[in-house]
Amino acid sequence: MIFKVTSVPEQIARYLAEKIVLLELLPGERIVESALAKKLGVSRVPIREAFRILEKKMLLELTPRHGAKVTEMPPHFVESLYDILNELYVLATRKAAVNSQDVDKRRLAEATKRVEDSATSAEPIAYYDAIFEWESAIRQAAHDTLLDRVIDDLSPSVRRTQFATLSRRGDELKKNAQFLKDANEYIEQRNEEMAVQTILAYLKNEKNFAMKLPMDGMYDRPPTKKKV
Repeated sequence: MIFKVTSVPEQIARYLAEKIVLLELLPGERIVESALAKKLGVSRVPIREAFRILEKKMLLELTPRHGAKVTEMPPHFVESLYDILNELYVLATRKAAVNSQDVDKRRLAEATKRVEDSATSAEPIAYYDAIFEWESAIRQAAHDTLLDRVIDDLSPSVRRTQFATLSRRGDELKKNAQFLKDANEYIEQRNEEMAVQTILAYLKNEKNFAMKLPMDGMYDRPPTKKKV
């Protein structure tokens, strides 16, 4: 789940966010406010509020008199996204190595096992779900609310790139699972430096995949996943 749903606009935002992340709505695609309001059986007011939520999450671009369109992700955006993630996850990893408690370590171990299992069985969709469970676990282990909120704002964009790369993963799933397994072990040992180096290697691999997406037209060939 990308948003904690408490209101109609947030429910609509979550509905649209899932479609954008799963590439049912592609970069550059326009969303007609009136048509969406009719489809969902609501007025335009919550639709507009939902659009503003998604604009803050960098999933929609709002232009006066032109409405809303799904944010495009050119190479410079993807590069900047992963450069920022490097810094944020280095900080999260350091904090997790220092601040993680027994419950955090159990959560990380369980998430790591799910990543490994899905990689071993070559199930990309299960891997996709497990990888974000792991990333959520390390954020919780860091025990830094502000850091968690900052990463959460970038999470939808990361999910888009991760989902789009699934059809090309192949043996890379096992490689990434090993990165996270190693990082988890270093965090348990409270070995900050080795945990950080492992996470940086993982993120470098992710960035290399993500940078190919706009150039290779991968947004036009999303993998199959059950619709929300």
